[in-house]
Amino acid sequence: MVLVEVLFALLFLNSVLLYLTLLCLWC
Repeated sequence: MVLVEVLFALLFLNSVLLYLTLLCLWC
């Protein structure tokens, strides 16, 4: 299903953004 793929893509993007935000806060 396309909806599931979009959901996983959003989750992946969200986790990457969260990781980058934590990296910026760590600096």
